[in-house]
Amino acid sequence: MNFIVDVEVTRIVHKNEKFQIVGAIPFSNDSNIKLNKYGNITIRDETLSLEQKARYKVELEEQPPTKWGTQYLLVSFPDFTFDDINDITEETEVKLLHEIMSEGLAKVIHDAYPDFVKRILKNEESTIDYSNIKGVGDKKFWSYVDKIKNRCSAILLKNIFPEYDLSPHDCMALYKAYDTLNYVRTVMEKHPYEVLINICEWGFDKTDRFVLKKHPTLRFSQQRIEYMMDAILREVENYGSTYLKAELMADKIYGIDPEAIPYIKNVAISSEIINYDAEKNYLARQNTYACEQRVAEFIKSKLKYSKKLDWDWRKYEACDRRSGTGKA
Repeated sequence: MNFIVDVEVTRIVHKNEKFQIVGAIPFSNDSNIKLNKYGNITIRDETLSLEQKARYKVELEEQPPTKWGTQYLLVSFPDFTFDDINDITEETEVKLLHEIMSEGLAKVIHDAYPDFVKRILKNEESTIDYSNIKGVGDKKFWSYVDKIKNRCSAILLKNIFPEYDLSPHDCMALYKAYDTLNYVRTVMEKHPYEVLINICEWGFDKTDRFVLKKHPTLRFSQQRIEYMMDAILREVENYGSTYLKAELMADKIYGIDPEAIPYIKNVAISSEIINYDAEKNYLARQNTYACEQRVAEFIKSKLKYSKKLDWDWRKYEACDRRSGTGKA
């Protein structure tokens, strides 16, 4: 269940490149809001936007219980709603600046560049001469750039691709990988399986469900079938094998989409992510195959150019009491 509430962030509990966990005081009398043992709520922020001691209006979604108690996912900032960069008003610009910096500095920046946020979202940072903005140096400027992109990328990309139900983390990953909204649009239209699986870290089943709903014509495409095979091979790797016989691959694909079987061989032969050994009729993930090949070549080279070492290994049989090594 989603709800909107004003909160004040009291503490950043944990932070990494993908998300942060914060403690926040909710300004609400809603009895359904579950407080933690510290009397506040725990929020998972995948936009990395929430700042300590700052106050926000946020949309939250209750998550399944964890061993640390109830956690809420930050879904959106209701005060910041726009469909396109050009829809950002002066009021929105000012409001966002006030949330990520002091009011005094926000006024200085807005007076110098009334379209400061728009420029950053259009990747026009180079047109901003921050040396002329009192109180803003190189480190602080790029910190603001990151915060603005993190905050707004989720809003813009969710509006561009509503059919994929992208999370804030998905949006940030896409924006970081492709840098501009137009580039994200292009790759998502051309290579949805590759993007959602490799960049957003979705599983094949989830990706397939969303992509086929939007692009039913991709059912027998190269990208769908090769990522179907990739998912099967990843599962096989989890059980200790790095390859699969072609007939077993066909059996597994039959369980997903029987009508895709006639396309397997041609897809495997032309794929850049699947390695097909025609002689042995084996399939493997190309990355795994390449790694194993490098290991094998390294071992062969060491065996071929092995060198006899001129030292007496018998001296090291005695137990070294200090290190605990050797033979007792």
